[in-house]
Amino acid sequence: MFIESSHSIERLFKFYIITTIKKHDSDHTSLLSTVSALDQLKQFIRSPILPAFFDLLFTPIFIISSLCIHPLLGSWAIVSAILLLTTSYLFQKKNERLEQRNATNQQNEINFSKAILSNPEYMHIPTTRDFLLTHWDQRRFSSQASQSLIAKKNFFGVSLIKTLRMTLQSSILGTGAWLVIHQNLSAGSIIATSIITTRAIAPLEQMMNAKKYLKIGFESLKYLIDLKKKSDLLNSSNQTNHPITTQLPNSTIIFNNITLRHKKTSRLICKNLSFTIPEGTCCVVSGPNYCGKTSFFLCMLGLHSLENGTISFGDREISRNFIEYFPTQIGYLSQNCTLFPMNIIENITLSNDENSLKIAQKATKTIGCDDDISSLKDGYQTICPSQAISDNLAQKICLSRIIAHNPQILLIDESLHQLDNVTKNNFYMLLKKFKENKKTIIIASHDPKIINISDFALIFNPITDPFFGSIQDIFNTKVSANTQIKN
Repeated sequence: MFIESSHSIERLFKFYIITTIKKHDSDHTSLLSTVSALDQLKQFIRSPILPAFFDLLFTPIFIISSLCIHPLLGSWAIVSAILLLTTSYLFQKKNERLEQRNATNQQNEINFSKAILSNPEYMHIPTTRDFLLTHWDQRRFSSQASQSLIAKKNFFGVSLIKTLRMTLQSSILGTGAWLVIHQNLSAGSIIATSIITTRAIAPLEQMMNAKKYLKIGFESLKYLIDLKKKSDLLNSSNQTNHPITTQLPNSTIIFNNITLRHKKTSRLICKNLSFTIPEGTCCVVSGPNYCGKTSFFLCMLGLHSLENGTISFGDREISRNFIEYFPTQIGYLSQNCTLFPMNIIENITLSNDENSLKIAQKATKTIGCDDDISSLKDGYQTICPSQAISDNLAQKICLSRIIAHNPQILLIDESLHQLDNVTKNNFYMLLKKFKENKKTIIIASHDPKIINISDFALIFNPITDPFFGSIQDIFNTKVSANTQIKN
């Protein structure tokens, strides 16, 4: 029953991860917290603690039975249980204090190492370097000493409790033997009392030893229940406000009076900005690092909220998780696009479609990496990442992924820097072809050739307001400014 319950939790894994990504920002902390909670709950269910809960119900019955066999044996069994449990409890409290002290020592060591790594200039001065490294070594020694002490205490405690348990069981048998000789008590009664006493104490001892795991199990369960409540609210909101659609009416993108802040720093990126990118055109997004280009792209996917205003694709106003409703209509290539530990076909199509190989090959031929992949030992079945897959080929595979399903809108966030010159030239031609086929493209780039292909430019600046205009207008503005300077 418990194993089946564990499997049931595993079947809910996908549901909980989807909920985490939708409800929270999909960062490492929230994802790892959910995965950890699921794993801890599974371990809790498979641990001996739940059977001990059920055995605990029979403990009073076992104690009463031992008293019925003989009051002296029953009383000594109760005293033995109290001695054993008290000893276990005292050792546990001692270990908890040691573990808290060890956690503090380890954190001090980690903090000290982070401080040294954050201030490398001090490592170049002999006096300060020796001073800091001496103190760091002291922190490390303290941490290791506390770990060693915990190990010794644990070993001593386990050995003592085992010895005490065997001594108490032997004393029960010895008392029983005395009663057999002097009070005509049967040997079977003595053996029964010993077994009953052991069965009465065992669940209490297991509960005592598993107190820490019990706390972890309940905390994990509480986390998952809270997450389930959030997901119910989220699903209810989605069903009410967002009917699932797979087709955009057109690929015109309209930005209406948007105010946007940086996803990580909350710095204001733009305020009350309005512009339109017509269907079948290309807009290049430019600006220095950390000026807000990635936050701008995430907004168009519904993965980052606007402070004010709206963004519409055709007549569809974006909302939270907007991309979920148009997965094949919008292709997005992030700045840090990576390959999943799957074969190349699965990395490109992200599906188990029976035509996956044909879809992948069509995309790679368009990008120009079909021959590169076919030359690999396992071809399209090569598992990523692999030493045979260069950074250049990995980026080509990522680029193939976003065009595999023939999207109407392409959002590319500065992810072409690893491409070789041949592939870049193919990509320039591909952009022109996309425009001819009425696809709308927004691409973050500083490449002059991409700027020349583009129809519009959105230029971000951390100091002034962003500027949007046609490439021709921007070019004319620069020419006019240069002419005025010369005059």
